Amino acid sequence: SVLEYRDLGYLPEAIVNFIALLGWNPKNDRELFKMRELISEFKLKNVNSSPAIFDVEKLDWMNKEYIMSSDLNELRSYLGSFGVRELTDDKIELIKRGGFSTLLEAANYLKDLEKIPDYEGKLLIFKKSDQSKTFRGLSAVRSKITTVANWTEEILQKLLESIVAEEKLSNGDVFWPVRVALSGKEKSPSPVELLLALGKEESIKRLQLALDKINK
Repeated sequence: SVLEYRDLGYLPEAIVNFIALLGWNPKNDRELFKMRELISEFKLKNVNSSPAIFDVEKLDWMNKEYIMSSDLNELRSYLGSFGVRELTDDKIELIKRGGFSTLLEAANYLKDLEKIPDYEGKLLIFKKSDQSKTFRGLSAVRSKITTVANWTEEILQKLLESIVAEEKLSNGDVFWPVRVALSGKEKSPSPVELLLALGKEESIKRLQLALDKINK
């Protein structure tokens, strides 16, 4: 039922757009339409009687596109209905960039992100790095971000880049362990996106935990 798809986190606009294209041909290759565009362009004469294929992969793609283009406040309202709290703009931006297929998937990701990550210390070490360089990189980041007053994407990106240069390290010595320290995962958003989403206090706490892990 439609309500089941709603509960799974498919946006109303994506559902309407998807269903419209099951039997209607817009006479071009376009697939994404705003509601007002569908109302304007939809013509009964362009509806065909051939059996339609309900392609869930296409619906997932379409919903992903709608999530990424949604307004921040709109997404905040939707994600809030899935039990996600403290939805800062940076957390919502993380979802918009993350390529999530459904709001349920995005909400579960944010709930998981709120938990202190559990991982093995060796995951912090990039394949082309070593324990010493990783520790140096993490220590420098942990120390320098405490002085950051304006917690913005540009400033945090420049800070990480400056540490790479000043410590004579590679990006893998710095960006990789910071990302793992914040997410606990091998694959995740960029370290700057995670720093923004988690905030200063939580980021410092997780970096310190990572330093403790790698020091064991």
